[in-house]
Amino acid sequence: SGPGAYSSFSASFTGEDGRPVTLPCIRPPWGRLVAVDANTGAIEVPKSKRYRGGRNILPYLELGLGLVYTYTVWYCIVESIWMALPFMLLFQFGFLYIGVMSLFQWSLVRRTPTKAADETAAA
Repeated sequence: SGPGAYSSFSASFTGEDGRPVTLPCIRPPWGRLVAVDANTGAIEVPKSKRYRGGRNILPYLELGLGLVYTYTVWYCIVESIWMALPFMLLFQFGFLYIGVMSLFQWSLVRRTPTKAADETAAA
């Protein structure tokens, strides 16, 4: 119809009163859909569409920033800068938590058997 997000996608059907109805469709906010078989409840995830990205340097950068904020917490205590201390503690906890959890996630990935590995072992 007109310019904008709704111009290229639409769904048409006939309403209960017999009039044609055209609804605009937009791209969903999520990146991928996982198919669930309604009869068996099995979850289908295409092999090329895994949700985890490759391992990179980001967890180590987050841990490094967590250590920087550990120093700032120590500095705030030594210099008696009490107004900044809660924020420094918040940043310190956030960076250390995310960094450790990112590294832990990858250790879990290596230990978790995949569906393909289960099928190969069964064959």
